[in-house]
Amino acid sequence: MEYFGKVLILSALITMLLLPAAGSSQVVVPKSDGAPVPGLDVPDTELKLFKLTQLLLQDPQNPALLLQKGVYLSELGLLVAAFDTFEALRLAFPEQPAPYANLAAIYARWGRLEEARQMLIKSDALQANRYQTHLSLASVNLELALVSLNKANELKPGDPATQSKLRALEKYLAESNKVSAQPTGQSVPGPVASASPSRVAQSAPSEKVERVPARSSKTSRDRLKLDVLDSTQSDLQVKPVAPTLPPSDSGVSQDPRKAEILRALESWTLAWTQQSYENYLSHYSAAFKPAEGATRDAWALRKRTLMEKAKYIRIDLKISEIQFDGPVATVRLSQKYRSNRYADFGHKELKLKLEEGAWKILAEKPIRQ
Repeated sequence: MEYFGKVLILSALITMLLLPAAGSSQVVVPKSDGAPVPGLDVPDTELKLFKLTQLLLQDPQNPALLLQKGVYLSELGLLVAAFDTFEALRLAFPEQPAPYANLAAIYARWGRLEEARQMLIKSDALQANRYQTHLSLASVNLELALVSLNKANELKPGDPATQSKLRALEKYLAESNKVSAQPTGQSVPGPVASASPSRVAQSAPSEKVERVPARSSKTSRDRLKLDVLDSTQSDLQVKPVAPTLPPSDSGVSQDPRKAEILRALESWTLAWTQQSYENYLSHYSAAFKPAEGATRDAWALRKRTLMEKAKYIRIDLKISEIQFDGPVATVRLSQKYRSNRYADFGHKELKLKLEEGAWKILAEKPIRQ
């Protein structure tokens, strides 16, 4: 029974890794990644990845979970899949340092040192004075120096100055490798052995990823492994901008209905940015009729399609006015919408109705100014 239990766990895990993720037509599993588990022994990381994949089925756009998924894939040596995950996060959250740091770690393991250096510089620009980033950057710069010294030695064999620097640097890197291999209280990104070379979404067509590392250094590829940022170290998460009232409107505290409207719109915005279609739809009244003559079914299908195809959605609402007429509230606002596919800014009027203690959207229409 124990044998069959292990078989079932492994089969389920491999199935989860090979199945296309939500909103993706296919998942490419390169042969260079190889099988992550030899035989039937399931490492702890694979079990963590399996559990994480189950959580992602419930919340497929959670960036903290996706970041951790990329880290687990990288630990298992599935570098191409990990790269795609981090690259999609970089596109969705260009102001967050974690995707850049993790992309740098993969580039370094591929021996693409200059690209790793550029990712670390960008990560440092977004989160300055991080010790581990500078330690990783130092490791990359040392490896780049070694590549240049080897090239100089090829161009001028036997040059004493070049060979002296080469021996000194190789000795230092060898000693650093021994220090990095020792167990410590924190992660050390110095030279250690490394493997050879979504889901949020596939990389954009214009950003084609080279599947086989070009002009890579075997020395650095065998030795260099950089620190990564996982979800416990990063604040990468969905942070929708809460709807705001103009500074002149201080009536929220006096009128609790305005506070209720703000909470309802914040919940609506959160469902939208998390691309949770059913939750988003629950904020609309059963009597809701789309503007400009569209049927409710056609409107709902369009919303669902947009959510499924978008890698990310960001909404920024600024409310200019809230008026009440019995159980109906009229809200005027400006709305900034941005996704990887489309960006728009406009003014809108919402009508919300109090239904069984909850404010539901009864109507919405654009306002031309």
